Amino acid sequence: ARALLVAQSVAIAAGGLLVARIATLAMPARPWAAAAFALAWLLHPAVQNLNLDHAHPDAFASTLLLACVVALRGGHTAAFAAAAALAMSCKED
Repeated sequence: ARALLVAQSVAIAAGGLLVARIATLAMPARPWAAAAFALAWLLHPAVQNLNLDHAHPDAFASTLLLACVVALRGGHTAAFAAAAALAMSCKED
């Protein structure tokens, strides 16, 4: 169970990196925006609540959806398909 919580924390942190990448691609003239958006992602209460007491599939799905955006912006259709399939597999209902 502890390993799953660590993996979830890594996934949430990776989401911050992906948000920074999206901001960099969208606003290359404003490098501070990448750090601001990544910080906003990591400090958002909904994201922080995902990591409180037990593992949530949403923590992995949100990061995988961000990976979908990065893959599509980069023109990597296969990476998008893989990330989208993994994100869809995180459904808990």
